[in-house]
Amino acid sequence: MVFNDELYIDEQDEEIILAKEINLALILELVDDPVTLRSKKQTLYAALCVLIYDSINSNNKLLELVRTELIKRKEDFLKTEPFIMDYIRKKVFPIIGLE
Repeated sequence: MVFNDELYIDEQDEEIILAKEINLALILELVDDPVTLRSKKQTLYAALCVLIYDSINSNNKLLELVRTELIKRKEDFLKTEPFIMDYIRKKVFPIIGLE
């Protein structure tokens, strides 16, 4: 493991770090796992929203895939809504039908 004393990752940045297409299957697996803590699901759902946000105007296929997966989990996702950053919420919620 590489450790850098100058590197500091704020807890609020976890969803941004996780929001990579390569992590999508694992994120979905974890949000569906009943043993995943609610606090971790909040971060994972936020990462899905960041994936959509980052895909606007660049990767419609990924955007549509993540949108579909969030809609499938709408009830569970809505429990995390207050933990989605406002600037992400403003762009992503209309895309997933939550305004």
